[in-house]
Amino acid sequence: MNIAKTVVAEQRDFFSQGKTKSVQDRSTALAKLKTQIQAQEEKIIKALKQDFGKPPLKAM
Repeated sequence: MNIAKTVVAEQRDFFSQGKTKSVQDRSTALAKLKTQIQAQEEKIIKALKQDFGKPPLKAM
């Protein structure tokens, strides 16, 4: 079995065990991630410019 099939099988098994986070938990985690991305926006844009030559308008 290749690695992708193995990972998918493991994820399906994990999901079927009912141990996944609730929708509320996942929503909260995504909100925190959004906040952190917004807080670091200037650094992210600078890094994208430096690493990939992306102009600011295309970076975000």
